[in-house]
Amino acid sequence: MTIVALIAAIYGLVGLIGLVALIIGGREVVAQSAHWKRFDDAHYWDEAAEDWRPHEHSARAATA
Repeated sequence: MTIVALIAAIYGLVGLIGLVALIIGGREVVAQSAHWKRFDDAHYWDEAAEDWRPHEHSARAATA
């Protein structure tokens, strides 16, 4: 019975570590999503240059 309890404790510990990793990973995804939303709102894709360019109103505000 001791070995069964030890195995169950190991499974429980691994599960708890996995749960914590999911929570931390979820917070990171939310933070990155907000960052990329701000980037997407401020830039557009230029097909000719094949690069991201700032919108005109963003470029004028940055140079002023």
